[in-house]
Amino acid sequence: MNFVIPCAHCGCLFAPDPRVKNQRYCGEKDCQRARKRKWQKEKLGNDPDYKANQRACQTDWHRRHPGYYRKYRRERPLTIGA
Repeated sequence: MNFVIPCAHCGCLFAPDPRVKNQRYCGEKDCQRARKRKWQKEKLGNDPDYKANQRACQTDWHRRHPGYYRKYRRERPLTIGA
């Protein structure tokens, strides 16, 4: 059974893998990133344990990289209208 469906992100037609139930995204990198972002957003909204773990990881990263964003912005100033 060969059929194609449109990708939920880019809209291009693709043949879904028969081993993947309800596949809605093609294999393109941008589409897979969009699929992951959507999953993470839903998970953060529905799973308080996942949200707490993500927050703890983010806090730990900030603790291990003090001044990262100041240095980043100093090296890459914002350009308005670019």
